[in-house]
Amino acid sequence: MKNATQEWLNSIALKVVGSAVGGFIALIVTIMGGWDMALTTLLGVMGLDVLLGLLRAIYQRKVSSDIGIKGIVKKMAMLAIVAVAQFVGAYTQTPILRDVTIGAFIAAEVVSIVENAIAMGITLPEQLTNIFAKANPKKFEKTNGK
Repeated sequence: MKNATQEWLNSIALKVVGSAVGGFIALIVTIMGGWDMALTTLLGVMGLDVLLGLLRAIYQRKVSSDIGIKGIVKKMAMLAIVAVAQFVGAYTQTPILRDVTIGAFIAAEVVSIVENAIAMGITLPEQLTNIFAKANPKKFEKTNGK
């Protein structure tokens, strides 16, 4: 049985670690220009892309930790680029630079999500397929769930 001093120290240590993690997350969010719908959307589609990528790997029996780690590292680099866009936008007084950067990354993530779904044989609504086929006919024209 632990004595009271040890329990007190453990609870303090847990609070310190929790505060440090929370502070670090707050710092990162601040560096990226604050928590708004653009950042929420980007993080959401990034999470969905990781999930669909994992499901695709399982579906195709090609699960690889190396590929998964590379994908996560790429996403971390994308977030670093968002921070750079925030800094440059603030410096040049063009705050839209951050939102344009986030928008481009959201579009890329959505394309990746759709590619993963198609690779698993999921048929997309025709309207959505048409939009992607116009953007990249080679990839999407004849691969929609077939």
